[in-house]
Amino acid sequence: MRIYDYADLNVPMLARMFDRRCRGYEVIGYTILLPASAIPGWPADVVLPSDPVWKRDYSGSVRRLIRDGVDTPLASLFMHAARPMHEDAKGAGRARSATEAFLYRRLDTLKETNGRFRLNVALPIPFDGFGTLEVDLLCADARLAIELDGGQHLADPVAYRRDRRKDQLLQENGYFVLRFLAEDVGKELDAVLDAVLRVLARHRQAAAKAEPLKFVSRAVNESSTAAASGTRRPFDERSFAERSFRRSWASGLHCQHRVQEDHDESAPDGGSSVSSRSSDSSATVVALVAEGQTTEAILTQYPDLEADDVREALLFAAEAVRERALPLAAGE
Repeated sequence: MRIYDYADLNVPMLARMFDRRCRGYEVIGYTILLPASAIPGWPADVVLPSDPVWKRDYSGSVRRLIRDGVDTPLASLFMHAARPMHEDAKGAGRARSATEAFLYRRLDTLKETNGRFRLNVALPIPFDGFGTLEVDLLCADARLAIELDGGQHLADPVAYRRDRRKDQLLQENGYFVLRFLAEDVGKELDAVLDAVLRVLARHRQAAAKAEPLKFVSRAVNESSTAAASGTRRPFDERSFAERSFRRSWASGLHCQHRVQEDHDESAPDGGSSVSSRSSDSSATVVALVAEGQTTEAILTQYPDLEADDVREALLFAAEAVRERALPLAAGE
C-alpha cells in the first residue's frame, strides 16, 4: 500500500504538521520516501525525484541552489541538466547543451556574475581549419573561458587531444580556462561555482593592485613635427600611452609600462619628458598584425581597444625603429 501526502513546506505550520504525520507513518511500519524537492525554499511546482541514489548524488547541488536563490525557470533547467546522459553522441550533445544553459542562467542570476558571461562565443582564433574557436561560456572582462565536457571526451583520444589543443590556444591568447565534466555541474555544483568565483575574485584583486599611472604633458619635438609633413599625422606618444594604459588591463594585454617624470634640463621651455620602460602593449598589437590578423579581428579579440589604438601601436613601432640605428653587415 502507498500513501501520498502533500504539504507546502514553505509554510512553517504546515511543515511541522507534515513532520508529525511522517513520524506517525513510520511508527506503524511505513517507509517514508520524500522527494529531493521537499526542502523549504525549493519551487513547489518543480518536483525532484525521490530515488535515494538521485538524492545522494544531487542533494548538495539542490541545497546550493536554495542557498543562492532559485526560481522555477532555473529549477527546471537544473532538472534537465541532472538527467542521465545517453551514451550515444547525439544524446550526450543534448545533455551537454542543457548543462550549458543551466550553468549560464545560474551565473547570470548570481550577484557576483550577473551579466558577465556569454554563451557559445566564437573567438577570432584559428582552430582545426576554421577561422574561429568557440567556447561554451566566456567572461570577456576577466578573460575567463569555461568548457564543459561529456564523459565520452575522456574515452576518445581524438577528442581529448582536440580539447588540449583548444586549451593551449586559449592560454596563448591570454585566456584562463576552466574545464568541467558536464555531469559535475549537476552533481558538484558547489565545487564548480566556487572555482569560477575564485578566479573572478583573483582577477579583481590583481586589478585593484595595479598602480595608478600619472602622465605629464610633453610638447611634440621638431623632428616629429617635420616627419609628420604630408598625409602622415604626427605620432603622439603621450596620447598612445594614455590610451594603452587606460585599456591595457581590461583588454588583457597586461602591458607593463612604467612612466617616470624627469625634468629635462636641456628643454628650452623647462618641460618634462616621459619615458616608457617597456612597450609590451604595442608589441602585442604589432605581433598580431604581423601574424596576419586584421584590425577588425584584433578589436573583436580585445573589445576595449579602438581602431586608433592599432594605428598608434604601428606608429609607435615605426617611431622606435626610426630613432634607433640599425647595424649593417660588412660591405653594405
